[in-house]
Amino acid sequence: MDGHHLYAWCAADTLVFPAILGRPARIESRCPTTDTVISLIVDPQAGVSDLAPATAVISIPGSHEMDITHVRATTCNPGRFFATAEAAGDWLAQHPDGTVLPVADAYPQLRPINSRLLDDDTP
Repeated sequence: MDGHHLYAWCAADTLVFPAILGRPARIESRCPTTDTVISLIVDPQAGVSDLAPATAVISIPGSHEMDITHVRATTCNPGRFFATAEAAGDWLAQHPDGTVLPVADAYPQLRPINSRLLDDDTP
């Protein structure tokens, strides 16, 4: 972002943080199954673009798995990018209540999180 390397703990964070920071960002990650590099641009205004491979998906754990007191372990650690839905097959077997979405479809679904974080006046 703006020539700086930033790191996120989970794939969903990379779709949310550019809106929070108000800047577009180039995201790169590796598929844990195929080792394929997944790259995309996330722009707070335009959404996801330049996704490669175009078949990339994001894993989102099921709500019953998420524990607000252990966010990193229950939400972030299992949230990853995969090169294809097929590459996420083992992940889905381990997280049967989880979801695998095309990256471009996940961005608008995560937008309410951006809005809540940006509109929250709580310190």
